[in-house]
Amino acid sequence: MRRTFLFTITLALLLGAFRAIAQTPAPTNPAGTQPAAAPPSTPAGKALAQVLKLFTDDPDAITEADLADSFKAQVPLAKLKLVVAQIHAAEGDLILDSIEPGATDRSLVADVLGKKKQTPFKLRLALDESDKIIGLLIQPGVDRRVPEFKTWADLEHAIEGVAEKAAYIIRAERHITTGEGGIPTFSTPQTRWDLVVYHDADEPLAIGSAFKLWVLSAIADGSNRARWDEKIKIRDDLKSLPSGVMQNQPDGAEFTVREFAEKMISISDNSAADHLIHYIGRDKCEAAMARVCEQNADLNRPFLTTRDLFVLKLSGSDDLPRRYIAADTDARRAMLPELAKETPKAALALAWKAPRFIDSLEWFASPREMANTLQWLDLLSQREQWDVSTPQSAAAAEATGEKSAIRRILSINPGIPFDRKVWPFVAYKGGSEPGVMSLNWLLERADHKRFVFSITFNDTKKAIDEPKAIAIAQRAIEFLGKGMKSAKAEEKK
Repeated sequence: MRRTFLFTITLALLLGAFRAIAQTPAPTNPAGTQPAAAPPSTPAGKALAQVLKLFTDDPDAITEADLADSFKAQVPLAKLKLVVAQIHAAEGDLILDSIEPGATDRSLVADVLGKKKQTPFKLRLALDESDKIIGLLIQPGVDRRVPEFKTWADLEHAIEGVAEKAAYIIRAERHITTGEGGIPTFSTPQTRWDLVVYHDADEPLAIGSAFKLWVLSAIADGSNRARWDEKIKIRDDLKSLPSGVMQNQPDGAEFTVREFAEKMISISDNSAADHLIHYIGRDKCEAAMARVCEQNADLNRPFLTTRDLFVLKLSGSDDLPRRYIAADTDARRAMLPELAKETPKAALALAWKAPRFIDSLEWFASPREMANTLQWLDLLSQREQWDVSTPQSAAAAEATGEKSAIRRILSINPGIPFDRKVWPFVAYKGGSEPGVMSLNWLLERADHKRFVFSITFNDTKKAIDEPKAIAIAQRAIEFLGKGMKSAKAEEKK
């Protein structure tokens, strides 16, 4: 739901040979060492110096002549400068910290830090034979305060002090028997997975935009007769605040259900989510939520839109949110028309820096319930085939090689950088607002082992230390990836 940052502003420049897309939050100030590196005296090093100069607010550091045609075809120079300007506004200059091993004359990976907040990034650069840039990718780096995990005890130690509350669960899919057509014979997602590690996995916590997975579940459930290619009109009264882009579309513009769903999950588009909630109905969304929320479904009734929550949290007074919090479920439902008449206040959103009612006014789920949600979507995806009734959906199915629209939608944005040789498929949805951070993955390893991982941080007093929280999740996933290497080593013995 968060209006501008977590996993919604793309800091990756997807160009040339690089295919990964990564998005990153606006973090707090982590402790970092003072950079003292210089670019190497290679063509790639000289190009790196130019790129870094571009990030010092020198718009002429890179010219058309420095970019390969294939690069410019994907991202024109003007667009490149616009993205760089956005990053520079948030992070300041990018300062070189080190060059990673394996650099060549025409390619390198540089570790850089944002000057304002010491935010770590990886900058991947590649040149063609004419020494023109064909690839440039900026990804979030791993916070140095979180070392590599040696055991799962390291995960439990790592979360200490990050927030008032932190909880997680990791499950591994067991070998299962399939029925006719390869469909799993189990009727519920929970029966197909075994626990790997967990901490306070039944603690109900605020999850932010991760609730949009329930909206996707409601649409994906065939009993609701939603169609991916059905068109929905943009309505001004259903527009919410960013994150997202659908709020910028004119009233009456039409997009397919699939397009709304892709925006809702991949860039956490709030207006897209609210249009889909209206399309499918609050009752259907509540039913989808209750299917996977075994203990905490009542905390999410009535099923709020993002616009509802913005109106409540950014009303300019505590009276409205306190009346809502004090009301029972029926009284809250009676307040929904009152909320619909209000318009979220963008000016208040810009000033929203501290947690507001995160323990009483939010969407709530435990890590176990978020794992259930991903597992249920996975089960639905195995029952689904692409609806290829339109040229657009047929092209999407052919381009991705996916037979399931659900898997395609969930895998557009993996949340963090992944080694695709270890993790060929990643499904992800996160959520945040000040004091809230929820990260949720369905992971498929190259050795066909599959995992779900949900981790959530809540703090009623201060914003989450986002770089550290993300690094903890990255280290946990790295440790899961090492399991594949261990298994191969055992096979060789």
